[in-house]
Amino acid sequence: MRLSVVIPAYNAAATLPLTLRSISAPAGHELEVIVVDDASSDATAELARPLCDRVLVLAGNSGPSIARNEGARLATGEVLVFTDADVELKPDTLERMVARLEQHPECAAVVGNLAVNSTSENFIGTYKNLYMHFAFMGSGPYVSVPYTSIAAVRAAAFWQAGGFANVLPNEDRVLGIELARNGHKILFDNQIQVIHHRSYWWREFLRVETARCRNIVVLHLETKLLGRGTMREHIPRSFAVACLALPLVALLPLLGETLSPLFLWALPAPVIAFLWSLRSFYAFLWRHKGLRFALAGVAFSVVDLAIAGFGVVRGFAAFLLGRRLLAP
Repeated sequence: MRLSVVIPAYNAAATLPLTLRSISAPAGHELEVIVVDDASSDATAELARPLCDRVLVLAGNSGPSIARNEGARLATGEVLVFTDADVELKPDTLERMVARLEQHPECAAVVGNLAVNSTSENFIGTYKNLYMHFAFMGSGPYVSVPYTSIAAVRAAAFWQAGGFANVLPNEDRVLGIELARNGHKILFDNQIQVIHHRSYWWREFLRVETARCRNIVVLHLETKLLGRGTMREHIPRSFAVACLALPLVALLPLLGETLSPLFLWALPAPVIAFLWSLRSFYAFLWRHKGLRFALAGVAFSVVDLAIAGFGVVRGFAAFLLGRRLLAP
């Protein structure tokens, strides 16, 4: 089997060398590594050239979807492996992916997970890395998202699905829906893991998470109301329950002040529901990062889900105003 690893990179000089040095061919298989420099202003391309087989430099910044597609057009492998310029593969990552594809010829793709020891310069990045592992670790055997931190897709199926749509974020979800519309399955293996080195800063976090939740809602409405394929959600149900409880935590004090103090007596119920629904996640944080981090995670989960709720509202509004992400 010949693999083509495609890595979109934008101003990734700080992390890309680590990514490239972590990639090695599985025993008995061929490998090529293609880096697509998305018009970086730093030394991304120069650092990549001695560490990979080919570097494609785009004339203008086009986003990761276009960059991945351009890299895939240059690829000669029968399997396209997509990862990011801030991801470090484990020594057995590609070997496990090849083995799973060989064991399951009926599957068009195989997807892995972020490792719990993924690193970040700040709390937000560490929290989100752990959340992604937690959200996906119980998935399978099939998923609907070729999660692009580490995904291998058979080239024929990738192009049949039209490649990555120019949607950001959630381009991976769109590809998953299109793969399913063409009758393909995506296998998930939690033993296939990579180490994520991304750091989130507040402005980026607010922008990305709001847009992510908005697009997820639009995709759900398109698939369920307009019949444009099928979509399985991988957000844990516990987080959905917490997201429903959170508005009541904010609303009941307001009703207590304006209508009747009796509403204040009901306030403990949604607070308890919120904390109880996320108890497994908080225990997961405690187990891997300690009590202090878990307590900070309790506070941050309120902020995180409030942002998600805002994105959900924007998603319904965007759908009503005509936003569409899938082909009819």
